[in-house]
Amino acid sequence: MQQWITILNALTLAKLGSIIEERENLPYKVRGLLPLNDIGQVNAAEQYYTEQINKARREGKIIPFERLCEICEYHPLVKNTLQMILAVATYPELKELFRWMGRTEEVTLELIGILMEEQESFSYREQKRAYELLSIILKPTKKESSFQRHAFVMEERIYNYLLGENEIQEELKGFVNFHNVEEHLELWIHKQQAKELEDYFLEGVKFLHLQGERGCGKRHLIKTLCEKYQYPLLEIKGKQLGYLELKELKEIVWLIKRELLLQESALCLYGIEKRTKDRIGWDTTYLLQEVIYPLLEIDYPIFICSDNGINLVPETHRFVGQISLEPLNRQERFALWKGFSQLWRLKGLEEEILSSKFRLNGEEIRKITARLACLQEKEELTEERIYRECMLFITEDARGTLKKEKSPQTLEELKLPKTQKDLIGHIISHITYRYQVYDQWGMEKKYPYGKTVSALFTGPPGTGKTMAAHVIANSLNLPLYSVDLSQVVDKYIGETQKRLEEIFVAAERSSSILFFDEADAIFGKRSEVSDSKDRYANAEVAYILQRMEQYDGVVIMASNLQKNIDDAFMRRIRYLVHFEMPDEEVRKQLWRNSLGKEAPTENIDFDFLAKNFEFSGGSIKNVVLNAAFLAAEEKTKIGMNQIIRSIRYEYIKQGKSVFVAEFGPYGYFLQ
Repeated sequence: MQQWITILNALTLAKLGSIIEERENLPYKVRGLLPLNDIGQVNAAEQYYTEQINKARREGKIIPFERLCEICEYHPLVKNTLQMILAVATYPELKELFRWMGRTEEVTLELIGILMEEQESFSYREQKRAYELLSIILKPTKKESSFQRHAFVMEERIYNYLLGENEIQEELKGFVNFHNVEEHLELWIHKQQAKELEDYFLEGVKFLHLQGERGCGKRHLIKTLCEKYQYPLLEIKGKQLGYLELKELKEIVWLIKRELLLQESALCLYGIEKRTKDRIGWDTTYLLQEVIYPLLEIDYPIFICSDNGINLVPETHRFVGQISLEPLNRQERFALWKGFSQLWRLKGLEEEILSSKFRLNGEEIRKITARLACLQEKEELTEERIYRECMLFITEDARGTLKKEKSPQTLEELKLPKTQKDLIGHIISHITYRYQVYDQWGMEKKYPYGKTVSALFTGPPGTGKTMAAHVIANSLNLPLYSVDLSQVVDKYIGETQKRLEEIFVAAERSSSILFFDEADAIFGKRSEVSDSKDRYANAEVAYILQRMEQYDGVVIMASNLQKNIDDAFMRRIRYLVHFEMPDEEVRKQLWRNSLGKEAPTENIDFDFLAKNFEFSGGSIKNVVLNAAFLAAEEKTKIGMNQIIRSIRYEYIKQGKSVFVAEFGPYGYFLQ
């Protein structure tokens, strides 16, 4: 491209030389630069330039200077001004010529008019238009009141563009990505929305708005469309733009606009979120006035990607092609897991189970599978490893109302009667096979509502309700979040619903299991309405009922008394598991399991313990743990001595009387 700059400069210098008659007094540096006053040289230079332009066009080549002229509507005054700006950038000594002529050393429309004897041939309106066109690609220095005297200088971005270097300007690199349309993209989901977008595009709609939650595939649809029609695409991070002051924003929007013209590109403005009191975002009117409308002044498609809080249609008089993308369902998640698994040639992925267990968006699935592809080169992808990678992308929030619980218990360790244990297994299977039942077997069409997997665990304290919740979470490799009811229930009207909504949203996003211990605090029976307080309390219960219907996840509730739970909740609960006090045989297993294999023991009479002490599993755990500390303190093994004394402590804690005779042959340990 350097040859074009050389040709253009030769033409400009020939024109300048043709108007200089008295060469004796020219500045020394300029005298050898300008050719002699010969109109023939000007004609020859113009003819050579025209020939080269025509040749390049026949060969399908793009000449950057001609592209600038095209942007400026081939206005002759603009063209001559651009040529002079280029010449001054190449030969700074030309500024001495301008001073010698008694003019400013900077390039202005007034100077060009005098040098090229064109000012009188253009009306004021035409000069104003030339100024406006030139201002699209170069920023004028406004030191004078008259626009004809505003100076233009060559900017680095434009000079590099003329050299054929099409790199994005440094000031934009924090905001702009250039998408390579040669990249091959597969479209596994949203095919109907892709067709709508393509129809708008082919109809010539330039203002297109895609709504949907983060990571649902909005940008992927746009990239796929641009790839199909080989349309360059500039992507701009709308969130970063939102941090700018108005003056900075206007400057960046102007640079973006110029970049679109230079690249002949479409624009995707993504990451647009509605402003709230808790989040820096965009006001719709401000977004339209300061960003979108200025960019729509050029004739290239503008794609806006936003969350569902931004609705542009009612706010603008312009036609907006609007497309909404719903959150991914299991079938779409399965399609993405399957597609990316094949793309990366991953082994060992159970796409059906992954799509049921993890409510991940498309971007997260893409990133996880890319990470797994890298890991696959170093190690075998086990189920545990795959789940661990999924958990890296799960957010943990809801402002302290959720507490992540970790416990290693397995289904084998859960000592329950067969009926109750089978119910726990059914809950695990319900999550594991949701994709097969709802999607492959078509059950979702028949049962579109109430897909929440809800379970109520009832029974006395210490009978294993919390442990069962941990077992379910561990079996499914899903996080278990215990809801801190002290942070949820609020005396102020409406606050409880607000906090519960935060919990459900966070749980849906993180594919976690929600565990409400002492659930009757919020799932309790509704009371008769006697005052406004009762009315709002009942409204809270009604809200929870509705929200549970919508929740696509697992909710486990635990309560000591089933009769305290509201009847409407009971109708919506899919699994009811009642935890009885363990019988003698189960107690014997609990005593053995609580001690484990690693703890040093001697002469433990498991039959006596199971027969004579009707403890719950929780109480047995407390007794064993206290006995272990007693043995450690006494530097001995865990035996009946320590266990009997610990049982006495447990009796005292529970408010029971301690009778030595009840301890049979081991009562002497209490004397």
